Amino acid sequence: MLSDLPSDILSAIFSHLELHDLISAISVCCVFRQLTDSKPLWIFALTKASEARNLACPLGTDVTQMSVDELKRVARRTDKLYRNWSLDRPCIARAVRSVPYPDTNGVEPDSIIATIPATSLVVLYLREQEQIVICDSEGKIPLFSTRVGQVQFRAHFDEPLRHLIAVTTTEDHGTVSWLKIISIEYGNGEVPSIRELFTYLMPAQHDVYDIFLTTNIVGLVRCLEDESLCVHAVNFAKNVSVEIPMPFGNFTDPPLVICSVIDKIPYITVALRDVYEVYRCPVDKLVSEADLNLEKVEAEICTGMIRVVKITRSYTEGNSNDWDTAELRLSAFGFHMLRVLYVNDFASITYSFLWPLENLHSLGLDGVPIAEGLTHAETSIDGRPPARYMGRTAWLASTSHSGIYSAVIIMTDDNGGDWQLYLLQRVLRPPNIHVRILDVPHYINLDQIYALAIEERHGVIYLTHERGYVFSIPYS
Repeated sequence: MLSDLPSDILSAIFSHLELHDLISAISVCCVFRQLTDSKPLWIFALTKASEARNLACPLGTDVTQMSVDELKRVARRTDKLYRNWSLDRPCIARAVRSVPYPDTNGVEPDSIIATIPATSLVVLYLREQEQIVICDSEGKIPLFSTRVGQVQFRAHFDEPLRHLIAVTTTEDHGTVSWLKIISIEYGNGEVPSIRELFTYLMPAQHDVYDIFLTTNIVGLVRCLEDESLCVHAVNFAKNVSVEIPMPFGNFTDPPLVICSVIDKIPYITVALRDVYEVYRCPVDKLVSEADLNLEKVEAEICTGMIRVVKITRSYTEGNSNDWDTAELRLSAFGFHMLRVLYVNDFASITYSFLWPLENLHSLGLDGVPIAEGLTHAETSIDGRPPARYMGRTAWLASTSHSGIYSAVIIMTDDNGGDWQLYLLQRVLRPPNIHVRILDVPHYINLDQIYALAIEERHGVIYLTHERGYVFSIPYS
């Protein structure tokens, strides 16, 4: 019998199991249960699971330094979240929380800038007060904030025990533009703190399309006078900058530009007339302990900025003028987007698309061809997400950091109709998108929600209510 084998052989066999299979197997008999004290087995299982999804532990956690009990707790919570989110009708924990934040008196309620992984902290932007506010969804830590001005674009980047936010802001009726880096430091049992790390007066005529943030580097994708794109990259640790032309060429219609950072490497997606091109931007060459030769750095980044993905989207229904892009994202999981098809004046359909990408960082290098003409998955939901205006249009849809999950509020018709909260789960092999309805408590009126965000490490969806509350909907 299998249970008669030596423990080292059993451990070797069990190391081939997926995390959820391992947790099921160790409950079969007392002999298998003894394997739960094997620290190498849990480390191996969690390390393998982390390649497919985020673990239920703080960012930057070194599982090799955890005790056996801590490893088991993280493994069981990670598996529990994954299994619950895979149900046809995921269970929402009864302990839905709500905490107040400064009311905006019904005028332009607040957006969620970011969630801090594996914590109860939510970062809000109060447009009327021109403040970034840190809110503890458990209500244990008082609100604290900093004034930043009127935010136009924003990006964020997670480091262990620190969350960085980059914002471009305007003051004096738009005549002065600033780039600011905000640091939120937390953890180790201390009260979180917020401070301004860097302020940069942006040169005139900066027509910014989007920004990105990574280790010590913030980048602005902007339009030049000849209708071409460039990246203005700033090393805010050394206060030096370079400007790199993008190999995109000139354009007549303004493109949609979306920046993503994957494993600290920025990628820039340029969408124009239903053609989507992704460029790798190796700005890490701007980070150096030695004195920088900026001309050499500019040349190296310019050479390394290559197109790695090209996708052409054709329409089976309507034409390009009948569609609107609600969300466009590139993640380590793939290239995905939400698009709305307007059927008529009263009806619409929301489509979710997924183009899986693997080995993203090697595309276009050493003979590896770029990703082009990929097999994709798609699904549809009757209705569309409502759009709010917060400096620019923001749809009620949010994707998790890994790209696996999206939360989206859908209204069934343009006259209001029913409102539902949906969870989308993306699968790579084979490419697929699962759609599930989440049953929110009856006292949460989705038509009064102004922003939402999803935090997958602890399995929480955050909703901001127009009357000045943050709802946290946890999964258990």
